[in-house]
Amino acid sequence: MVQLSNDTGLAVMRPLSAWSWKDISDIYGVLGQVLDSYKRISQRIEVPPPHIDYSDEENTFLMRWYSDIKRVDAQINALDQEIKRRNNLIGVIG
Repeated sequence: MVQLSNDTGLAVMRPLSAWSWKDISDIYGVLGQVLDSYKRISQRIEVPPPHIDYSDEENTFLMRWYSDIKRVDAQINALDQEIKRRNNLIGVIG
């Protein structure tokens, strides 16, 4: 299940199997751009992992940074699994 926003601005949950190919393709592109921007920023400023020598604020920022990257990566992996599932169905049907 993935959280989406409908026209009213309310968050709704619906399974990936209910998404159209266009929706999956569009979201995949956006998530890829987000992950790419994290990668470019990480390479530019060399974001370190959290460490005991850093202040609480710095560690909180770093933990959120890496948590966001993991979240986006997990969303891309979920889309990959749905694409794989659909391709297997097409192979069985075709």
